[in-house]
Amino acid sequence: MKNLEIYIHTPFCVKKCEYCDFLSFPADDATQLRYVKGLMAEMIFYGPLMRDYQVSTVYIGGGTPSWLNEEWTAALMEGVFECFNVAEDAEISIECNPGTLSRDKLLCYRDAGINRLSIGLQSANADELKLLGRIHTFEQFVTNYEVARNVGFKNINV
Repeated sequence: MKNLEIYIHTPFCVKKCEYCDFLSFPADDATQLRYVKGLMAEMIFYGPLMRDYQVSTVYIGGGTPSWLNEEWTAALMEGVFECFNVAEDAEISIECNPGTLSRDKLLCYRDAGINRLSIGLQSANADELKLLGRIHTFEQFVTNYEVARNVGFKNINV
């Protein structure tokens, strides 16, 4: 069986950080839901064409994927598992901003099959975080990191 990696781009952010060159922008719930439905349609179309492939990696990047409603993220993951042959030991990652995480969101990610978090800290210095336009504090990062560990995430990138 051939190997396949899937990247799911989530272009939405609470606000654009000063240093960011990625395709990202704020968007209302209706726009985000239309985008999620579009991604689902793409999976339904391409999934059958990939029957000879096994997915070893899923990476949900952005933007700020953790800004999306966690139920929509879970629906995307359900689509991945339904439309593609995902390896039992696949690494499934999501990029997270400490200012958009919660215990419920982390539990939803875990239950949806996400097994790796990439938490964007950028700096532990409050002045630098402000200068960069980040929406979180170092203390929020520490709290979210601890919650992520407590709900069972063992693979966390900072």
